[in-house]
Amino acid sequence: AQFRDTRLGIYRNAYRLRLIEVLGTDYEVLHAYLGDELFDALARDYIAAHPSTFRNVRWFGGKLAEFLRSTPRYAEHPELAELARFEWSLGQAFDSPDEDAVGFAQVAAVPAEAWAELRFKPHQALRLLALRTNAVAIWKGIDDEGSACKPETLSEPLTWAVWRKQHSPFFRSLDRDEAWALNALLAQASFGEICAGLCEWVAEAQAA
Repeated sequence: AQFRDTRLGIYRNAYRLRLIEVLGTDYEVLHAYLGDELFDALARDYIAAHPSTFRNVRWFGGKLAEFLRSTPRYAEHPELAELARFEWSLGQAFDSPDEDAVGFAQVAAVPAEAWAELRFKPHQALRLLALRTNAVAIWKGIDDEGSACKPETLSEPLTWAVWRKQHSPFFRSLDRDEAWALNALLAQASFGEICAGLCEWVAEAQAA
């Protein structure tokens, strides 16, 4: 019995180390931002709170951002949750299934009278993230230069679009009207409804 318990203990420890390794791969920049010791402690806290239920460990880290946002010791540093959310979205964009985009000729062939009720289906890679910290600047600093900038809270949330182009994830910040329009598109608003809403920022003749 003692030998069996020892073997089980070794197995549990090896599996825990494997999960920590997976989290470090999925959240490479967050790992670099925190350093080995703090990231290891975070990973162990997450594993204790969210034991793996996945056959494929690729999805094990999907709740990390929510964990960081809702756990007091980590919520005191809101850039952690947003950095995790951004990194996870990049990974989701990379893993999203292939889909053909609608070509210009297909769009041009839509009758003018049909446009008002037209609704668009975005590529499954598209993610919109409204972030309240400079998490993306932190990510870029570590990814480009190996050093993080100081965390900051923004005066108002900034929306970022994340998507995939061929085999690489891309991202950029959105102006308020762009963010509103894309969120409306994701909510299945019609082209006419989107144009009407955009009149808050542009003249009616420019909305389309």
